[in-house]
Amino acid sequence: MTDEHRTPDGPAPRRISRDEERRRARSALAGRARDAGELSLLLDMLDLDPGHDGYPEEDEPAAPPDDGLPP
Repeated sequence: MTDEHRTPDGPAPRRISRDEERRRARSALAGRARDAGELSLLLDMLDLDPGHDGYPEEDEPAAPPDDGLPP
């Protein structure tokens, strides 16, 4: 929803997760690609491979490594 479609008393837009954003991008590309080869190329070029989902958000700190040592 864009700003011009919101009402002043309406709810604020919720922030979507990185994985959800990536899923939406893949879905949009799937609707526009001419064939599976083109879709695969676009996903590779834009690093939208579903296998990369689940990585920490860029603005969230990564979990510390569990090396068995106290912090």
